[in-house]
Amino acid sequence: MESQEKLTDENASSGDGWYLMDKGQRWGPLSDEEFKAMAAEGRIKANAVVWRPGMNRWQTYGAYKAQNPESDEVFCSMCGRFIPREETLAYRDIFVCIGCKPAFFQRAREGVGGWEYFFSISVNSSPYADFASRAGAKLADLILLFFPFFFLRQIVTGIWGYGVFYYGLFALASIAYIMYPSFFLGRYSATPGKMFSGLIVLRSDGTKLTYGRAFFRVLTENLSLLSGLAGYAVAIFDDEKRTLHDRLCDTRVFIKR
Repeated sequence: MESQEKLTDENASSGDGWYLMDKGQRWGPLSDEEFKAMAAEGRIKANAVVWRPGMNRWQTYGAYKAQNPESDEVFCSMCGRFIPREETLAYRDIFVCIGCKPAFFQRAREGVGGWEYFFSISVNSSPYADFASRAGAKLADLILLFFPFFFLRQIVTGIWGYGVFYYGLFALASIAYIMYPSFFLGRYSATPGKMFSGLIVLRSDGTKLTYGRAFFRVLTENLSLLSGLAGYAVAIFDDEKRTLHDRLCDTRVFIKR
């Protein structure tokens, strides 16, 4: 995909064309001819995320193909490409292309991961991070952020007690609580906890957050906290897994594929 134009804030809303996210990279707009050529060459995998004007939301390419079949193609569970059915090996409910057959049988002989391995790339999987993975990432961030302050608190209170140094440390921790996610979301589109969990935070059009929007998202996340976590829980019932602060800031948390 190196020859294609990367997706930026400037061209994300430039009109017609396909937009693609794959392995943390964003591309577009791509013409129909460019998009079909990339798909034919196997460069768009089933779990890549695609969108174009007229679609309600981002979808995995596999889900899009399932809803818009153009030929008798099936999904190769090894490489993630769509292949004409007659060029695949069928086993139970999965298909493997000719190029992947040696690796398929090798893994089958070795028993790597059992048959579940071959279902690791889901055709119809959602591109949006679910509630559990987001909660795990949040917990990791809280541990990374507050453990050092807890350690310093023990030292400060042991030496100076609950005086000016203690309250100074408390103020520093409060500032870090805001600036830590604001910096990482603006710079890397993910906090360390989300990086570890394979998640990425982007605008609804697939572009990166500015530092200003990242800062605003952190502030509005407190509304989700003050609502008794109801602002987080609404993601369970939303097709795009949006929390309250996602809705307010026009952000989505994607699975980094």
